[in-house]
Amino acid sequence: MRLDMRGLGQDEPLKRIRDILRNSCPEDEIIEVLIDSEQNAKRLRAFMSMSGCNVELLREGPQWIVKMTGKNCNCQ
Repeated sequence: MRLDMRGLGQDEPLKRIRDILRNSCPEDEIIEVLIDSEQNAKRLRAFMSMSGCNVELLREGPQWIVKMTGKNCNCQ
């Protein structure tokens, strides 16, 4: 699943990811979130890491990609 969250306000990406994880835990799925703010990318990575998921933060040109694999997640 690839989610484009570029251009969203400071808290909006975090709220959307929280809702996604509450509604469907991505056990064998990879979620990639495109973000245009380094600060938002780091906040999102920290939040996703708290669930125990494997999380990477990558820079691709002017945007950031927060990549999460559902393996070892505790979404509840």
